[in-house]
Amino acid sequence: MANSSALLSEIRYALVAIPDRRRGAAMPVLPSKLVGPPPPAPLVARPRLATVLDVATVRRLTVLTAPAGWGKTTLLSGWARDTRRVPVAWMTIEPGDDGDSLWTHLHASLSAASVIGGYDQRPVPVPSSVSRRVYLSELATALADRPTPVGIVLDDMHHLADPDALRDLDFLLRHAESLRLVVAARTEPSLALHRWRVGGELTEISAEDLAFTDAEAAHALAQHGVELPAADVDTLRVLTEGWPAAIRFMAQAMCGQPDPQRLVDRLTGEQPAIAEYLDREVLACQSPHERDFLLATSVSPRLCGTLADALTGGTGGERMLGEFVRRGAFTVEIPGEPGWYRYHPLFAELLRSRLRRAAPDRFSELHGRAADWFAAHGHGGAALDQALAGGDWDRATAVLFGHWHRIAMCPDGPGTHGAAAAPPEDLVRAAPELALAYAAHLLRVNDGTGADVFLRLAGAGLNRHRADRRGPARTVHKALCLARAWQDANPAAVEAIAGQLLADVASGHADHDVRVRVVARTALGAAQLATGDRETAERNLVAGAHVAERAFLPCARHACSARLAVLWAGRGELGRAERVAREALRAPTCTGRCGADRRAAAYLALATVSFERDRLAEADCYLDLATNQPQRDPFVAAGVATTRIAIHHARSDIAAAYATLRAARRDRDAIATTYLCERLTVAEAELRIGCGETAMARALLQPMLDTVREPQLDLAVALGRSFLCDGDHRAAARALPDWSDTGAGPLALRLDAGLLAALAAHCGADPRRAGDILEHVLELAQPEGFRRPFTHGGPPVRRLLANHLDAGTAQWSWVRDLVDTGAERAVAAARPPLLVESLTDREFTVLRYLQGAMANSEIAGDLSVSVNTVKTHVRNIYRKLAVTGRRAAVRRARELTLL
Repeated sequence: MANSSALLSEIRYALVAIPDRRRGAAMPVLPSKLVGPPPPAPLVARPRLATVLDVATVRRLTVLTAPAGWGKTTLLSGWARDTRRVPVAWMTIEPGDDGDSLWTHLHASLSAASVIGGYDQRPVPVPSSVSRRVYLSELATALADRPTPVGIVLDDMHHLADPDALRDLDFLLRHAESLRLVVAARTEPSLALHRWRVGGELTEISAEDLAFTDAEAAHALAQHGVELPAADVDTLRVLTEGWPAAIRFMAQAMCGQPDPQRLVDRLTGEQPAIAEYLDREVLACQSPHERDFLLATSVSPRLCGTLADALTGGTGGERMLGEFVRRGAFTVEIPGEPGWYRYHPLFAELLRSRLRRAAPDRFSELHGRAADWFAAHGHGGAALDQALAGGDWDRATAVLFGHWHRIAMCPDGPGTHGAAAAPPEDLVRAAPELALAYAAHLLRVNDGTGADVFLRLAGAGLNRHRADRRGPARTVHKALCLARAWQDANPAAVEAIAGQLLADVASGHADHDVRVRVVARTALGAAQLATGDRETAERNLVAGAHVAERAFLPCARHACSARLAVLWAGRGELGRAERVAREALRAPTCTGRCGADRRAAAYLALATVSFERDRLAEADCYLDLATNQPQRDPFVAAGVATTRIAIHHARSDIAAAYATLRAARRDRDAIATTYLCERLTVAEAELRIGCGETAMARALLQPMLDTVREPQLDLAVALGRSFLCDGDHRAAARALPDWSDTGAGPLALRLDAGLLAALAAHCGADPRRAGDILEHVLELAQPEGFRRPFTHGGPPVRRLLANHLDAGTAQWSWVRDLVDTGAERAVAAARPPLLVESLTDREFTVLRYLQGAMANSEIAGDLSVSVNTVKTHVRNIYRKLAVTGRRAAVRRARELTLL
């Protein structure tokens, strides 16, 4: 598009009123509707989105769907002015526009853009001179005759309510193959999107894609002369969720302020400019009944249909929430939680403020209703939050003592928007149960320091009470202290408190005692894994799973099972670990902490299985999924890090392995115990050996070797590998303990030790002994499908296997496959990379998914992102790999050794 004023002049010169025989008068053409509005000043350049639109010109339909203020019009107007890829016709749709107005203005816009009406072009009659079907057929034919595509931008298409006009648009899109239709709307348009989606002809851009990044937010602030530290820019983006209009309003409000950071800290939905915008663009568009629904449901940060019905006293809550999402009323579906919704945080704050001022009694009553609903549906933590937010102290303590085991072990999703106000100090001191309730609430909002204060107050109050009042409250107090220790990644404190809880209920069989045992065994097993006491951890986790099953506590049972799967995978029981991990993942979705811990552990177990079976891309996918879970289990955090390091090492990507190692050491959860710290040190030693730094590797291992009489198998393997790398096969053989005994250690390490022993024998000119050892190693590895020790053992292991083939083996076909695979990997590693533009980490993750049969929606669910985000990543992958489809992308990635 040319300059806006010049184009308006051209349109006014070229166009005349088009007679409308049906109306008996001329249909006026408004030139202002045919030009995108000028960009706001100053304008934040967004080349990443312009690139998406440029790529979209090869597809038939592009849809931008987002609420008001997300920059749809600004983005499209700038793109239409600047693009040289296709000629673009523009039309802004306004309320009341029907089919006649649409086609009259589109005809005029296409004529002004020289798409139709030229002397060398097929003539197209004006819309009012022929029937609509004839006009559309002539227009479709004229567009189809063009040698190059043509773009049509329809802005604010949510105003087009005429069903006939929508059907006509769909007809034109189907029959004009050169047409590239770009639509911006607050709601998803009725254009048979499913057809274009299935055919790969649809580009979808959502609010998540349009949201400002940190860099764009900082640019918007800088254009108004506002400079903020990066942390404050990030806070502003998080509070607004990248909503461009809100960030612009805040930039204007901060301009000239001596302390702009203070405005970030005080940002709410009642900020005057934001509140006015939401009032006019969102609330004013709703009916009185819908506004009342929004106010009543704003007390909960998470909503489903039945909860909304409980709050409003009506029916149809699910339909209403879905309608708000469809209409772009600042309502979104919560990813990974079908049937659950939330409002944009600034919109929710505005609604709650209006409700609190207009009806303070109703505000408290609605919190009570929400608390009752959450409690009845097993969401004890959210019920506690709601009761405290409503100031109902009796209800809060009742909820805590009825649901303490779930609140301590499996805090569910948020029940309020941030921390509730503290109860009166005199009341807390007189009622330690209330102090416990508020401490539990503070733990849920991750205010550990505040929780410590109220836990101390509760402890002091309980010491003053009679013994008959201390029993249950004392247990709840210890359970919350246990949760606090776990939140602080302190396995030693978890072990101590869990032991006290078990001692208190040594033989009780009441429901209360069973719950205590479940909480204590689960926590104790997890803590012992982090301290390296695997045998005791296994006994506690197995006991915890059995007790939880009998007590009908599925979350605890699956949490124990998932950790057992990690333990078994590390021990080499790959089939058993895979089966249990998949069972844990198939269990009903839990939105609480134990659900996240369970999924992270299960994904780590599957990653370990895939790694040992030499499916590195699959292992990477599982590690990404484990990392995406907000888990706080130190054992799992360290396991994810060490497995990732091992994968990078197997790919000879030493730089990435060291980067992962450094990141793990910065993560306090990953090095919560000496045992976990030592595991990272062993991983570093293996990296050093791979780089030929054998002396440095032994220096790293020596402090651990000095503290034990018999070195653990992983230390012995690393030490033996270092000597073998130096060519000292005798020292390597002496460093290795008896690995053939089943009690010697994890099977994966026993296989590594056996291979080293075979290599040492081979280097010592004892081929018969080397063959005997290798045959035994193969017999141990084959039942569980271990391949990694052989395929990534390097040239020495390949030569050893090849010699073993020549000498004869009972595993001939399997050894042949291992040799071939190792050779293929060696050739691939030597091939130079041909990828011009590197894929991002998230694009790598999506690329790995493309190897399977999962749909984009399933990938989005696994990664907890929107479908549109996945589609954007897929488009970027196709562009960077220079392909047009999923199979071609996978094939090209394998050629480039990316998979």
